[in-house]
This record gives sequence, structure tokens and C-alpha cells, in this order.
Amino acid sequence: MAASPNTVVATLDLRRLFGPHWHAVTRQERDVIELRYGMCNGATHTIREVAAMLSLSMSKAYRLERAASRKLLASEPGLPIKRGK
Repeated sequence: MAASPNTVVATLDLRRLFGPHWHAVTRQERDVIELRYGMCNGATHTIREVAAMLSLSMSKAYRLERAASRKLLASEPGLPIKRGK
């Protein structure tokens, strides 16, 4: 199934936004983010699917996603995103 135009735009926005900051995350964290948010082919995946694809526990995949998100948000302080604890 082809990605919707909205998904394509969102994926391009994520790539443009975080592209310069990939150095802040580990390869495993990057893999989780790319799969989770469809940054490779536009197909998003649940955390369960990402965990299975990468041979991780769901807990580990979630921790990697959270760590990457924190690092990426910290590297782009001007984002209008509400940051949690």
C-alpha cells in the first residue's frame, strides 16, 4: 500500500528536522525511530512490530525510542513541542 500524501510530508518534515542531529543518537536508537515513524519507506510500525523486527523486547525498544526522542529534542531546543519529565 502506498503512503498517503500526509505521511510523506510528515516523513520529510521529520527527516529535515532531525537529519542534522542523527549524530546525537546510537544506531539502535536511530533504527527504532526510523521504523516507528516511517522515515525509511513511509510505513509506520507499532512498538511491538519494531521490537520484533529488531529482535528486541518491547521494553528495550520503548526505552530506545524514549532515549532517542530525548536526545533529538535536546539537540533542537527551539522546537514548539511540549517536553515531559
